[in-house]
Amino acid sequence: MTVSKPTDASAFAATIFRALAVYWGIAFVGLGGLFGFFWGLPGIYSTILGTIFGLGGFYQLMRDQATILTTKNQKLIFIQYIRRLVMYAIPIGIALKFSGYFKFWIILICLFTGQFIFILYELIMNLRHYKKRMANRG
Repeated sequence: MTVSKPTDASAFAATIFRALAVYWGIAFVGLGGLFGFFWGLPGIYSTILGTIFGLGGFYQLMRDQATILTTKNQKLIFIQYIRRLVMYAIPIGIALKFSGYFKFWIILICLFTGQFIFILYELIMNLRHYKKRMANRG
């Protein structure tokens, strides 16, 4: 059975998502606890809103990039970029509309925590591979 290219892209994105799920969970609980302690329920609500949309946007980014690479269809880049902007604009709009229930800056932090974790994860994995390669040379 052959797998179509969009399914390959979705499988690729899901694999990365699962690999980082534990780190995202730890960050979510840690940030939620910290913001909840200092700012109460608005801090917790903001953490939840920012994390959900941040992970959704990050998953969409991974899936879109894999789709572009596998199909070599560069015409999709602009449309997918606009979709991701809308995905990030929704929680920002909610925070501005209901400022009594949400903290804008907490949502911004949580929107991009997933991407920061991914960058750190990739940096650590590449450093480990580099050290192994250098150890095998010598």
